[in-house]
Amino acid sequence: MRSGLSHSPAFQTQLQDVARKMQAWETQALIGEDAARSIAGRLQFFEHTPATGPLTFAGIDGSGDYPMLTYADVFVYLTTAHATTYMTHPTPGQGLKEQRAWAALVNIAWLPGAYEVTRQETLAAFEAMTGESIQATIEGSDYRSLKSMYARMPTQEIIDRLVIPQASESGNHAIQLQTVGELGAALRMLRTAAPDYLLYDSTLALPMSTSGANSLFFEHLKRRVCVVAREKGTAFVAVSKAPGLPGVDDVERLALGQARDEGQPDASSVEHWYLRLPIPGEDDWVFPPADGRAVPPPGAVSYLVRFHRNATVLRVDLDWGYWDSHLKAETEAETRERERTLFQHLDYAGHDQRSYGYPYPMKAAHDHASLSANERYTLRTQLIDAAVTAGMNRKLFRDDNILKGHR
Repeated sequence: MRSGLSHSPAFQTQLQDVARKMQAWETQALIGEDAARSIAGRLQFFEHTPATGPLTFAGIDGSGDYPMLTYADVFVYLTTAHATTYMTHPTPGQGLKEQRAWAALVNIAWLPGAYEVTRQETLAAFEAMTGESIQATIEGSDYRSLKSMYARMPTQEIIDRLVIPQASESGNHAIQLQTVGELGAALRMLRTAAPDYLLYDSTLALPMSTSGANSLFFEHLKRRVCVVAREKGTAFVAVSKAPGLPGVDDVERLALGQARDEGQPDASSVEHWYLRLPIPGEDDWVFPPADGRAVPPPGAVSYLVRFHRNATVLRVDLDWGYWDSHLKAETEAETRERERTLFQHLDYAGHDQRSYGYPYPMKAAHDHASLSANERYTLRTQLIDAAVTAGMNRKLFRDDNILKGHR
């Protein structure tokens, strides 16, 4: 960036304009007095959990290079994903102990300008990462039950309607390939293991569940992981640092006020609370900030949760089927007690000194899957060397990052 930009009158004018819009948006009254009382009455507090019984936590995360390199009209994309498994340490108070190091999932997708070839290669990359056919994923998923027009649609027609972008649409491919890589790593792990908790750094959102007859493969795969995890008795927990909702600060203030009203001894530092957002068909109250947003997503239950005073409020999505079979009880009080236990378990996993307020197995998976700039450069160079050995001309390859002055 040119150094003089920050002093440019045009930039300063836009900056002030955006700042006014930000301030006006933030000061809107999203939660009225009646809604505030309703929310405050539903906030649930739980104890900090320094020790717990034997539990296993798995974390998954992914990364990649999109594109890894390009030549002619061809784009090559690299996806990596990693699963980690931790268990409660046998010595009380010692946190988590790594149980198993899973092999990294790596996929290189070669996508040329001819759309039909790109489509075939993209679907082949999806199958390589999940370890099963596209048909098996779709038929083993419950996505059909959440999208009414799919109830009687033949599987092949659903496959034909999968949205696959052109090879050059790097942003779209990055989202689809990385998400499939992460969920593919989860599915592969669940074939041989059944952790108590499977932690996924995202949400259970299904972006095309209400838009026409098309769909994204990762929507089917996300629900496929829900089904398999449910069969294994594993809680598939999607944790997002970005709740995607306004008014979270207001909920935090309500939590502090509620803690004081309940006479908690250290109300000024209340940090362990959760709020289950209303479930359609289950709850008869509304959460005004969610107006018009698909929260909870179809087939899911959503919460706002805080695990540590210095950490942000997290959004946690659970598969509705797991919630219905494992958490929902005869009475709301019993349901809340089970939910409280679940969040105490997650709290235990989130008080490792390496990641306060955020489940450590997810951080570990992220650290394993992430690619440094040097690793990206090395892998890119190895691929070019292999292509040259196979008979290609080295001059064919271009690296947009190098052309722009970046390594």
